[in-house]
Amino acid sequence: MIPVLIVSGGGFQGLGLLESLQRLAHVAPIVADVYQDNVTRYLSPRYVQVPPLADEAAFTDALLALVRERGVRAVFPATAHELPLLARLRDRFARAGAQVAVSDPSLVEILLDKQATHRFLLAHGLPVQAPVDPEDHDFSRPLFGKPRHGWGGTGTVLARSPAEARHADARPGGAPLLWFPYLERFEEYSLDLAISPSGHVSPLVLRRRLRTTGGYAAISRTATRAPLRALARRIADVLAASGGRGILNVQFIVADDGEPFVSDVNPRFGTSAVHALAEGVNLPGFFLEDQAPGPDADAPRRAARTVRYLETIAVPLLRQRPDAVVFDLDDTLVDHKLWMADRLAAAYDAVARGWADPDAFALAALQAIDEGERRFLIDRVCETLGWEERQRQALLEAYRRAPGGETPLYPDVAPALEALRDAGLRLAVLTDNPVATQRSKLERSPVLRDLAAFFSREAGAEKPAAVAFEAAARGLGLSPDRLCMVGDNLFRDALGAIRSGYACAFVLHRDGAFIHPHRSLAARIPLPGDIHHVRDLTIVRESLLSR
Repeated sequence: MIPVLIVSGGGFQGLGLLESLQRLAHVAPIVADVYQDNVTRYLSPRYVQVPPLADEAAFTDALLALVRERGVRAVFPATAHELPLLARLRDRFARAGAQVAVSDPSLVEILLDKQATHRFLLAHGLPVQAPVDPEDHDFSRPLFGKPRHGWGGTGTVLARSPAEARHADARPGGAPLLWFPYLERFEEYSLDLAISPSGHVSPLVLRRRLRTTGGYAAISRTATRAPLRALARRIADVLAASGGRGILNVQFIVADDGEPFVSDVNPRFGTSAVHALAEGVNLPGFFLEDQAPGPDADAPRRAARTVRYLETIAVPLLRQRPDAVVFDLDDTLVDHKLWMADRLAAAYDAVARGWADPDAFALAALQAIDEGERRFLIDRVCETLGWEERQRQALLEAYRRAPGGETPLYPDVAPALEALRDAGLRLAVLTDNPVATQRSKLERSPVLRDLAAFFSREAGAEKPAAVAFEAAARGLGLSPDRLCMVGDNLFRDALGAIRSGYACAFVLHRDGAFIHPHRSLAARIPLPGDIHHVRDLTIVRESLLSR
């Protein structure tokens, strides 16, 4: 896993970066923010509080320490506030082993000043709207004022008279304004792109901003207009040649006359730039890969309409904090389907490579796994491929002998276990499946091998039997009411634990897991005790550590 740092990622501007990085299976994003409690910590398994940016020395030292201690390979700024400092420190971070996704200091200085940006665009022959002096304007149409050093819709002003413009310019503490003729009807577009450390430009993602709120696009739609795409290519090339690096966002306006112009350039990730994911482009991933795009980079991609919305995350507040947490293993800590797929691939390499095309085998194997064929997995694969009994028996034996690599865990497992262990909670596993198989999974994971392990088959009965849960409690030397159970099965894990006297239980809703608890059906059951449905271990962590 490649550690990647998101700076000032605790607010809404960090969410898109986090979402994009979490789509990369080989990347482990770490969120750093000055606030201990913020939005993103409930979505990120890895979160670190750092000193405020106002103390540049302490802020810098904290980030560099994270880079060195955690082996961070790349640093992505989430807001405009830290851009100038990170631009100046690019070389120091590079010496520490991390590329900073930020443009050259001189270009950052230009793009954070809208007046300087306007001059920059004009100098490169790019179309812009000409600013006006309110004292020379006849106000047959209103003026629209934008702060020279603002972003989004923050601080914008509409003036309908010279007096209103003068009042806006004279606001105490107000940022200097640039004034433009107000457009009654227009269309807004955004260009999102990445420029890698070597100067390679990503596929360009052009979207129409259908509905905006608070300065960001709540609803976007893929744009295909040829003149806009040509203009997008021109400005992308200008930015790359001028020292543009990292992820950038360019705003276009198309007025009634149909002629597009550049209205703003943001040298950072746009709040709604995750639209790129819907088109099949991962902008942070492109920066990390740092390779020239293929010859079809500008070819049409899948079109999409994307919606950015607020979502409520409920963190259960427990009646009492337990002393230990007992976890189910498969589909709770271990990605069971991925584990099975890896073993099947190893079995194919060992005995079946000459019997079927690898793509045909992979299709049959993954279909059997994803459709839930656990007990009859080998039978189903062989039946799909039309194999004989001798082939079925050979594949079964190879599957059982497959050594496998490191046990695949969900991304939230290691950081959640570390945080709970650091808080003084004891951690254990209680699992139903064959003992030898489950021991192997634990031994093949550096994260899991030190957990206390209990096997229900050795206790005399599988979950939800009380003897299994009681065996874990005895092994930990604690009474059941000091324990919490975390699993993916409402009936076997959660209800079994609560009926065995455990203090609380969490039911995980893992994407792609074999068991998918049905909330509406669960609501028909009078649930005893403290049982909570959650989507991942990050919420379990926050709930168990809340005061």
